[in-house]
Amino acid sequence: MAADGLTSNHWKIAGRKLPIIGSFLLSRVRAPAFSFLLVALLLVLPGASQARVFWTIAGGETSGVLASDAAWTRAYSAMLRINSGRAGLEVWSARLSLTEAVEALRAKVRQGGGEIWFTGVGEMVWGIGCDGERVFRFLVTATQNPRSSLVFQLSQSFEDFTASLTPPQEHLLKAAPAYPNSEEKSFLASEATRTEMATSTAGSPPADVKNFYAERLPGGGWAPVFQPGKGLDVYLRGNEVILVSAESAGDSGGSVIMLLHKPLTSAEHN
Repeated sequence: MAADGLTSNHWKIAGRKLPIIGSFLLSRVRAPAFSFLLVALLLVLPGASQARVFWTIAGGETSGVLASDAAWTRAYSAMLRINSGRAGLEVWSARLSLTEAVEALRAKVRQGGGEIWFTGVGEMVWGIGCDGERVFRFLVTATQNPRSSLVFQLSQSFEDFTASLTPPQEHLLKAAPAYPNSEEKSFLASEATRTEMATSTAGSPPADVKNFYAERLPGGGWAPVFQPGKGLDVYLRGNEVILVSAESAGDSGGSVIMLLHKPLTSAEHN
């Protein structure tokens, strides 16, 4: 069922009505916002030496909600914090095309009495759904092999999902200062990898944001890996790294800011 095909403001699942509107849910995973989430999911994974299994389509542990299908292999799982809500992250590889993987996910959720909506084009599809107990957010990406795909799944209780939609009231990434007069939008953290990512918006152009961090971070002991400029700026301090991204917010003339702080493993540091 498409999101715009709903005839009620509620789903009736497991004998109770859930006050969640499909079109509202789908609006929460629009491409610009979800692209930041994809970056976050990739970066909170373990270091390269520990995460090689993630890029190995064959092998790995088969468990969890998709374990009954031989086509699915779980490569990674972790608990995350999204704003003030908690979420379970699972990364799956599928011996299925992107289209087949999307349809298989839809069938799995429906088998559990739930519903799911997908949107997207090309080699990336994102979606959201729920059953009687949990809210699911999915990102499905194609790989170089046309017969395989990767699935990022976030699972939350309704309480955690609601909490994760509320932006932070203060700047929570303490390793780097907030840009002056910026508005916090999201905070994501992984306890397993001690990675933190904060996003915000500001009325200043990206160049001003980059210059601010280029001036302020060295005073805290951070050294730029290369001359700050366009793209992603990287700063090191001992075995820690900070990434700074500032992109145009469009017609407003402002910026969308992403800060990421992560301790480096010995393999990453070398």
